[in-house]
Amino acid sequence: MASLDVIRAALAGSPARRVKAGVDVWDLSVGPWWKLFTDYEGLERAKRRILEAAWGLSCPLFLVPPEPVAADLEPFLVRDESGAWRVRRDRPADDFYRTELEDGNWILYAAPQPASRPLPSVFKTAPEAVLDFMATDRITLLIDSFYDDTEWRVAVAGN
Repeated sequence: MASLDVIRAALAGSPARRVKAGVDVWDLSVGPWWKLFTDYEGLERAKRRILEAAWGLSCPLFLVPPEPVAADLEPFLVRDESGAWRVRRDRPADDFYRTELEDGNWILYAAPQPASRPLPSVFKTAPEAVLDFMATDRITLLIDSFYDDTEWRVAVAGN
């Protein structure tokens, strides 16, 4: 899972911070005064590195997009037999990120199959509970993007 190590390195080398010490759930937040007090460019670089590394994961990526699905996002998605949106990775991750995803309110996760139960809000759920959920459903990466893409919570499965 070299790509998960790349994601961890992107998080550790950016303005991201762990939600709780020693737990692999990270906050990438621009905050209310992002242009004045936050390394906005560093956060954007980290987001792009994380998505590029996610593109390299061996298991499928699934997206829970805002509804209705935006037209510019449709070429990246395929609806599977369970009704989940699987992400097509035949175009660059950066192109994917520049779609309506910039509006936030989406969840991206990597797993062998779609989650069998509703995904937790990484913003509202204790970090350990998020990682337990991921372990049970064999999810290796979970990214929850807040409204207007101002904040990401990224959970990475254990080593």
